[in-house]
Amino acid sequence: ESQFKELLSRKGKELSRLGPGIATLPLDPSSDEYQSENELAQKELALQKVIDEAKIAGKEEWDEGDLEKSSLKQSEILSRASQLQSEINALHVDDCGSVLLANLAFYEAFSMQDAEGMREVWWSSPSVV
Repeated sequence: ESQFKELLSRKGKELSRLGPGIATLPLDPSSDEYQSENELAQKELALQKVIDEAKIAGKEEWDEGDLEKSSLKQSEILSRASQLQSEINALHVDDCGSVLLANLAFYEAFSMQDAEGMREVWWSSPSVV
């Protein structure tokens, strides 16, 4: 509770100076939200490793005797990076779509003055105020 109050007390420049994600509360490891965020973080870490690998491979001299092999190595690295980026993008799109559908359901219930319907679609999580 004290951590929650401390996070809520941060404002403006102080909060933005801390960087993205700093204002979120710890997630329950058994929650779907935690699993989704964990999957996204793992894919982003894997992508960063592939990017680092591509940078190293890009600095290596190409084997002029076997340019096809050197080109294939670069292509494989870039293909892995592209695949990971596509998976990350899909996770973000899924998140956005889920939020839009939840918003739609909430406001439909709101417009019908259906308190139970609003409760059903409200996300209950430590990260939601």
